[in-house]
Parts: sequence; structure tokens; C-alpha cells
Amino acid sequence: MLFGSRRFNVLLVSFVFLVSIALLLRRLIYLTKAGGGEFQHADWLVNFSSGIVRRGISGEFFLKLSELSNVSPLVLVSLVQAALTILIIVILFCKGLSLKMPDVVVILLVSPALVLFWVNDTTSAYRKELIGLAAFLPLLFARSSGFIGTMTALILYGVSVFFHEGNLVLAPGLSVAFYLRHGKQASFGPIACLCIISLTAAVFSTVYVSVPDTDAMCSRLLAAGLSDRLCGGIFPWLVDGFGGTTSAVKIIVLDRVNVPVVVLMTILLMLPCLWAATRVLSGGFEWSLFLLSACTPFLLYPIATDWSRWLSMQVFVMTFLLLILAETRDGLKLPMHKLPYALVLCFCLLIGINQIAPEPIEGFAFNFVHALLVVL
Repeated sequence: MLFGSRRFNVLLVSFVFLVSIALLLRRLIYLTKAGGGEFQHADWLVNFSSGIVRRGISGEFFLKLSELSNVSPLVLVSLVQAALTILIIVILFCKGLSLKMPDVVVILLVSPALVLFWVNDTTSAYRKELIGLAAFLPLLFARSSGFIGTMTALILYGVSVFFHEGNLVLAPGLSVAFYLRHGKQASFGPIACLCIISLTAAVFSTVYVSVPDTDAMCSRLLAAGLSDRLCGGIFPWLVDGFGGTTSAVKIIVLDRVNVPVVVLMTILLMLPCLWAATRVLSGGFEWSLFLLSACTPFLLYPIATDWSRWLSMQVFVMTFLLLILAETRDGLKLPMHKLPYALVLCFCLLIGINQIAPEPIEGFAFNFVHALLVVL
């Protein structure tokens, strides 16, 4: 598979992704030993003990699995998070390798809004969008996107939207992925199933948007031997409902960030995908589908605070679609001029964004050096 690949590109992405996996797993182990993250783990352990509520299916699943296996629900959540993180990174690398790792693909893979987003700000990692992103993986390769792959994608998407309603914004992108992979007629069935799943999950999350309090929900975790720190993060948001999250956008994001910088960083992080799209998309219809997939997560910006997470989902969707198209179109395989390529790589590896809004923070290179110094 290495034959014909650009050696530097393969080595670069291999290094970046291996270090990313090592850092993410190390931090996940540390977070698990500390009792779990108030958002990273607690969101997976939302349950129905205080009443039926959106996202609560995930907690019921892990708590029941914990009873059956006699393994801590926190450990079970961490294992799933680790497996999904590694799976996404490894399959993205394999896809790039199958395309011979051209310059444009490298730029897409090392984007600060993709895998490196989780590395540069760990509070953005291990979240429930991992399941929604994993739904795209069976469609990345023609040989894995048959009936079993299609059913796997639908099941993963179904799990993702009932675990977290925010994953609903991935539906257009996944529909386009079905269309690109299977064609117009063969994709009708999967897209119809996708719409039914999305509608059902949307109704569920709207009807069961909040609970009066989370005391019983928290007590359930304490009874399972978990730390009370899990009760102080995401749980209070489930009392406020959507109204509380909407008002929080102004207080937590708009009143605290430099809006022009946020707009600039959003454009800069989406620009490589849009530029790459000019090399492979053909005609207004394909552009309409691509832009619809990319822009749907903007619906989350007015109602939810973690703008960088939504931006990351947008970049992921665009990258997945471009990697599918790159199989049959040569646009992404054309080399870049050395100077622009070097400058873009420097930007990707030196600059990161924080979880709340895409404002600049230290990037992958700084995180690697810091980790190296800690080890030494």
C-alpha cells in the first residue's frame, strides 16, 4: 500500500496520528482515574432516574451493562471512547494511505479542527459526536459500504442521535455519503431510513427536553460507586432545557470571545475543505449537496455553546465526503507548490482552537513538546 505514496507525507501523518492516539489515551486514563470528566464522561451517564430525558438512553445502557458485567460504568464509557477515537483516527489514516497520501489529503487530515482538535483541547475529546462520526466510516471504502456497511452506518447514526440530539445535524452529510457511494436509486432506502430515525430522535429530544431536577440521576451514579464530580457538569443543563442553553450562548460565547477572530478562524479552518472541493466537485447540484452538509451544523450555533465542536463536525463531514470523491476524481491527487504547502502545514501544526469557540490556542507541536518534556 505504501507503493506510490509520498514518503514524507506518509511519515508525517503517521507521526501526528500516532502521537495523537498516545496523548488522547494517556489523558483518558488520567481522567478516568480522577473520577471522570464532568462533561466528557458525565454526558454518557445521563440516565432516566429523574425522569425520561434526552441523552438518557446512553446512561441506562452503560449502567445496565455495568450491572451485568460487574465493571464500573465509568470504565465502560472510557473503553468505548478509546475504541471510537482509535477507530476514527486509524481509518482516516488508512483512507489517506489508500489514496497515496497526496498533499491536499494531508492538509485535510492534519486540520486543527479534525483529530488535532481533540489533542489541542482535551475537553473537546471523548464526546458523543464520536458515534455520529463513526457512522461515516463504513462508507469511506467501497468494499465496506455494502449491505452490512450500510446497516452499520444506520445503526451507529441511530445510536448517536438518541445518545445526543446534536448528532442530528450530521444527517444531511450522511445522506450525501450514501448518495455518493450508492447512487441515486440504491441510496433511496438508506436515506429514507435515515430520515425516519432523525425524525423520531428529534421528536424524542423535544418532548423529553428537561427534568425538574437531577438528584435521582446523580444518586444513581453514586450508588454505582462513581464520584459526585460527575453531577456538577452536564447534569444542571438538563434542568434548564433548550432555553438555558440558548441564553448561555450569549453569556458564555458572545460576551466573552473576540467575534472577528472567531469568524476569521472559522473561515480559515473551513477554507482548505472548500478549496479542495473546487478540485473534485462538479456542477451546481454537487456543490448544493456539499454546502448543505457543511452548513447544517450552523443550526447548533444559536442554541448550544460549544461552537468549536460544531465547527469540528462540519470539517469532519466535508473531509469524509471529499475522501469518498477522491477515489474516482484526480483533483486531490495533484501536488501543491512547496511554499504554500509548508505554510499551511505550519499553521495546522502550530495553531489549535479551544472547545468553546474557535479562538487560537497552542497547537499540536506545543502539545508534543510538552508531553516529551514531561516524559523526560
